[in-house]
Amino acid sequence: MHTVKNVAEFVFHTCLNIPGKSKDNVKARVDVPMLCDREKLHMKRPIGCQKNWFKPHANFCLDSIQQKEAFTWLKYVVMFPDGYCSNMSNLSTGQVTGLKSHDYHIWIQRLMPVVLRGYIPEKVWRVFAQLSHFFRTLCAKEICPKVIAKLQDRVPELLCNLEMIFPPGFFTPMEHLIVHLANEALLGGPVQFRWQFCIEREVDTATVVCPEWAEPHKEAWEELIRARWLKMDEEFAVVSRRNIENRGTGDTHCAGNRDFNRYKGKVLAEATPGVVLHDPEIYDKMRTKTKPNPALPQP
Repeated sequence: MHTVKNVAEFVFHTCLNIPGKSKDNVKARVDVPMLCDREKLHMKRPIGCQKNWFKPHANFCLDSIQQKEAFTWLKYVVMFPDGYCSNMSNLSTGQVTGLKSHDYHIWIQRLMPVVLRGYIPEKVWRVFAQLSHFFRTLCAKEICPKVIAKLQDRVPELLCNLEMIFPPGFFTPMEHLIVHLANEALLGGPVQFRWQFCIEREVDTATVVCPEWAEPHKEAWEELIRARWLKMDEEFAVVSRRNIENRGTGDTHCAGNRDFNRYKGKVLAEATPGVVLHDPEIYDKMRTKTKPNPALPQP
């Protein structure tokens, strides 16, 4: 998870030329003549009345006009479900702040090939498309061992293509760890059962609610358990600003007041008194001997 986040973050900041976060900076350009032979990325000496060295524009970066067009597209054209992704564009400052790990996950898998196409050369774009396809295949709900084995054979070539595009300062040990991701997927199965997006999101929520702790992890999980119990209890309470439902989850009404549900029920506010069984023997019988259409158990 963290490998995907770091790789996507570096590509995002470098291709969109985010000031202060791009890996294509002056120090990286100074190292290019010593480590590789790419004259297009060399720093240019001052000419005439110029006093400072000039950094030529790279073919994998977007200029200010292209960057504004990309941000406008992300802000007004792209639409995500509620809670799916953060707001990636800030037209007033031209910077992007506050993105989480899941936002970079969405960027490298879904948005990067679409945003960069047409602004960079086709040869460079194909390398980014291969990188996006690599992570999208690894993070799929179902993985095929034969497809993952082919990806594992193509990862070294993908890294070589990236090294021919970006300056040497772009690469850290985290970028080279993607060589091992395909093998980990073959050994561990789909990544949804192993990554920490949902856990870290809940821990971040607990850190806001909880005070300072002596044992952070223990206190955080205790607070999460309390929050889940409170949320479950709030389902039986009167609707207020603290337990309001999310958008798109309300009741749907059909034309003509037609009822397509054959099971009759009640809303949560119309609860009736009853008896709850706490006998473990009866619970085991209900759990292990349930039939497709069982009769209602009698107390």
